[in-house]
Amino acid sequence: MEDFEAEIKKYQKSIDYLNRENSGLVEKVRAAEDGRFARMLETKKIESQLLEIRKFVDFIPEDLRKELKAAYQQQKSSRNRGLERG
Repeated sequence: MEDFEAEIKKYQKSIDYLNRENSGLVEKVRAAEDGRFARMLETKKIESQLLEIRKFVDFIPEDLRKELKAAYQQQKSSRNRGLERG
């Protein structure tokens, strides 16, 4: 009977250790899930903003978009020429 009780104590120590280890792992998983959820919310928010911007750009008439693009290219090339001189 003493041998049986010794075996039970040995297994109980192992069980207790594994339970403590499991608790720590559960906390790590929860923290990871919280971080993943926050990243997912941020991603959805950015996707929503991108969709709004695309809708706005699509609303701009094509001829105005071309003019804006040409003006941007001209401004960009002027800046590049200024950097080359500087």
